Amino acid sequence: MTAYNVGISYNFKSLLTLSNRRRSAEAAAGQIDAQILWQEWQTVGQARLLAVDLIQVDRSYRLVVEARDVLSKRVARAREAVASGNATFATLAPDVTALQALQVQAADLARLQLQRCHQLNALLGLMPDVVVPLADRPELPPYDGAAALANLPDIVRRRPDLVAP
Repeated sequence: MTAYNVGISYNFKSLLTLSNRRRSAEAAAGQIDAQILWQEWQTVGQARLLAVDLIQVDRSYRLVVEARDVLSKRVARAREAVASGNATFATLAPDVTALQALQVQAADLARLQLQRCHQLNALLGLMPDVVVPLADRPELPPYDGAAALANLPDIVRRRPDLVAP
């Protein structure tokens, strides 16, 4: 007589923990989505700050260069007056000192501008020599306090820094 031994085995543990594992996987996916959204939010914020810095440094640079050019003409006239004997070196010295200070300031601002351009390009994943066109002044929307208060109840859904699975 031949004996057949048949045994049915099934892992019931996997059936019992399926819903928990599914919820855990969904929560992990939500956490990854929130992390990516948070990184994008930070990148946009840093890009905005760098853009505003670039605009302001450019404005400051133009003003310093304009002042340097005006003072340079004044120093040239003062040097002519000293050469012709109509002025002394004591009257020329403060203007020359101020001109040198403006030249140093212009060079510092140009270096800062280049540094910020490279930071913005690196943040956006662009090549260092790419010029990102920016407006002459940042455009800010008008502040509407009533709309801000009306949107306050669902701010948790819209702010990536407040989204936490």
